[in-house]
Amino acid sequence: MVFLAWKFNEPLAFVKIQDMWSRNERVFPLITLINYWKNINFMFPKDANNAVGFLNTFFSSFFLGILLFSIVKKPLNISLLIFAFLSIFLPLSTGTTQSMMRYMMTIFPIFIILGYWSQKNRYFYGFLLFFFTYFLSILFLWYGNWGWIT
Repeated sequence: MVFLAWKFNEPLAFVKIQDMWSRNERVFPLITLINYWKNINFMFPKDANNAVGFLNTFFSSFFLGILLFSIVKKPLNISLLIFAFLSIFLPLSTGTTQSMMRYMMTIFPIFIILGYWSQKNRYFYGFLLFFFTYFLSILFLWYGNWGWIT
């Protein structure tokens, strides 16, 4: 914020620039997830954008659930949990789940939690291996068929 104030004379430029990316709404993050779950059409072959919206909403909910469950199990210290919650809540507070899968890849405390749980339970490790391989395959096929150009 100091740099933005010095360079652009606007310390909150990172908030104001979000309007250009259709992220001009400020809502409670869980409201965003609820609204997107209500509006998803589960007929995926019908619309590729709807499928991507589903994946963004699903992974946002999935990772948020992991964080909430990890509060009970406590494999991480509080600073990493706060970082992870803020990393999910800040993009969701803009009223859209657009690009949330991309944001989720940088929230390393979630992957530490998953690694910790995988070490404790080999069935959970098998589930994660299948789960992430399945979604990697779907996204790879979508990308290979030029699905990223809409």
